[in-house]
Amino acid sequence: MSEVKVDKITNRVGTGAPRFPNGITIGGQTVASQYPGVLAGSIVESNGTPTNVSAGTYWFNDSGANKFLAIYYDDNWIGLSGEVVAGGVQPMGGDRGFSLAGTGPSTDDVVEYWDLTTTSNAQTFGNTLTTDINWSAACGNGTRVINHEAYSNISTYDTISYITSATLGNAVDFGNTFHQRVGEAAASNGTYGIFGAGYGATGPAPYSGPAARIDDIDYVTISTTGNAADWGDVLPTNRSYLACADNSSYVLFAGGMANAGEGSPYTSSSNVAGEMYKLSTTVGSGGTLIGDLSDDRGILKGAESPTRALFMGGLIGSSSTASNWCDIIDYMDFASEGNATDFGNLVRGNAYGGACSNDTTAAYFGGYDNISGSTTEVADIRYITMATTGNATDAGDLTRADHRMDGASGFAS
Repeated sequence: MSEVKVDKITNRVGTGAPRFPNGITIGGQTVASQYPGVLAGSIVESNGTPTNVSAGTYWFNDSGANKFLAIYYDDNWIGLSGEVVAGGVQPMGGDRGFSLAGTGPSTDDVVEYWDLTTTSNAQTFGNTLTTDINWSAACGNGTRVINHEAYSNISTYDTISYITSATLGNAVDFGNTFHQRVGEAAASNGTYGIFGAGYGATGPAPYSGPAARIDDIDYVTISTTGNAADWGDVLPTNRSYLACADNSSYVLFAGGMANAGEGSPYTSSSNVAGEMYKLSTTVGSGGTLIGDLSDDRGILKGAESPTRALFMGGLIGSSSTASNWCDIIDYMDFASEGNATDFGNLVRGNAYGGACSNDTTAAYFGGYDNISGSTTEVADIRYITMATTGNATDAGDLTRADHRMDGASGFAS
């Protein structure tokens, strides 16, 4: 066996280290390829952590005395001396699941929580700011969960509140929405909270009517309280009561209620739709059509792992009778385009429920179940293992039967 010891390699003229633009091959392994794109990576100059970048990208931080150069590798920013400077993928949730108030019993301001890593019943976390919430639209960044506390009277219900996921207590005022609406879908990339579509005002507050299905997007920076701003672009189609799922790079919007003449007939004034739109989480990006759900449906819910989106339940057919409340679970990988694929089924047909997830488990809870052909408001929590296709299983119960809530997850400590 040969052994080579080298203390120093100097270039030919003796002025410094040599350059190997094509790498060095040792034992069949090209050393430079350990960091894909290093030799030809682009450079981002930013005081904040860059997102939506590829491996091999350089980041130069020139803020104050904390100047450094880092490279993006294995989902982290690595300083050139080897330390992890920042996480490349922002957290969007955790193992604590939340149900945020909907239209349940007489008190419609309850926030509930439970552990997504076990089968267990929910407990009371605190209360929302508004006592008569009709719809919630929630998302988070692991530490904080924000919620648009919406109501059918869209002219006065533009409150965004937040809770700190690790600390039991009541919601605190965050700010106000830009568009006054109800029935939007909320998503997060770990930095921004994104509210898309819904039924409401086509312009900014104050509401001046008339109400309609809209394609507008608002956003907030989750870590900083304040009013929402206009995203700067729109979804391709007006939708309300749709679903969404997210990771650090993309949001997928799916299904929803559509205007007459689109999708499948539902009532004389509205239809159900099945299109899926992909939106980059770069502020100002527009959504593009990528495919369709397995069935047109509205009032469904979405959940996600870092790589996969699930779309669960909803209304199909021509009326809101229990026989048209479906148990479909579809899935779509964030990196793909095309139509969604059948994943499995909920325990029963359901609509108006809520959903949340950690990296491995999705929870669908509450809503109206199709039980023996009749409509029943339920408190059930169902779990779906997202890495493998299959049906949902019962996992516990909320503290009360509820519907029109939304869900999110966060860290317990």
